[in-house]
Amino acid sequence: MSFDTWRNANVSGGISQAQRAADAWARINRDPHSIIIVRDGTPLAAQTMRVEYSTSVNVSVGDGMGRSAMTEVWLLGIRNHATLSDTDIQRDDRFALDGQTFRVETVMHLPGEIQAKGEAIS
Repeated sequence: MSFDTWRNANVSGGISQAQRAADAWARINRDPHSIIIVRDGTPLAAQTMRVEYSTSVNVSVGDGMGRSAMTEVWLLGIRNHATLSDTDIQRDDRFALDGQTFRVETVMHLPGEIQAKGEAIS
């Protein structure tokens, strides 16, 4: 049996993508946030996601005038859930959270979930 077959099947201890999505949805609902993604200037319908602020600090150096810390967040969404739509998020999407605007830098499609990293732009 291939690794992908084992990973995606509910045999020999493997966990199905639907079960992984259900587990992700349970984690999201422990601390849910309603996020409105803006794509190409158009707001999408609000989506429920989990938000985790990064514990690391990125320091950017500008034009020699100083340094500033970048705020990063991770968004957790669902994929291949039995009854819910997949989280709709793409690189370069924008969203607002706690008075800051973020741009999506990275999106990872994992079995049953989607994770995205956002960096503050304002």
